[in-house]
Amino acid sequence: MKKLLFLFLVSDFLFSACKTSEDDIPVIEIVSLYVNDNETNYRDKIEDLPVLAIGDELKIDLKLTGKKMGLSRFVIQEKKAISQEMNGEKESEINLFSMDIEYSKNEVSNALGNPEEGTLAFKDEVYKTTVKVKFTIIAIAKEAAIVFYLSSKGNGSNEATKMELNLQLSNNSIPTIEITELI
Repeated sequence: MKKLLFLFLVSDFLFSACKTSEDDIPVIEIVSLYVNDNETNYRDKIEDLPVLAIGDELKIDLKLTGKKMGLSRFVIQEKKAISQEMNGEKESEINLFSMDIEYSKNEVSNALGNPEEGTLAFKDEVYKTTVKVKFTIIAIAKEAAIVFYLSSKGNGSNEATKMELNLQLSNNSIPTIEITELI
């Protein structure tokens, strides 16, 4: 009986090291979110974002925190549902946004990441950082979103967080006709 109790306690101790706690999960925080040159910060009012058109810019400042674990990777992707065929191009070939990322060069390894495509790989011992991203709308889709992923290093497995920013896009380049009734 003592051996069984000992095995139970040892196994519980060994497997408890592999459990994930809230402190292992990294955090993505929007510090500021601006549309074009508007002075309104939509950080706490994301649902009030205006409908965006081609040429509009989103400027987003993000704070990335790894809590107890160092940061591993940060990835930006676009999510889209194309409403129509666009000159015979496949959906995967159409980019809705152009992207410009500002980050600390001392904290990112360009050998493991590809910042031009929205992937940052962090060097060891990076627990907190800020990233500034500017998106310019270059195409329209029925549904669009910007998706941020952040993973941290820890316990043999990467813990990750996902944040999705849903956007409404409109094509203002299509002329509209207003019909009025003359009396």
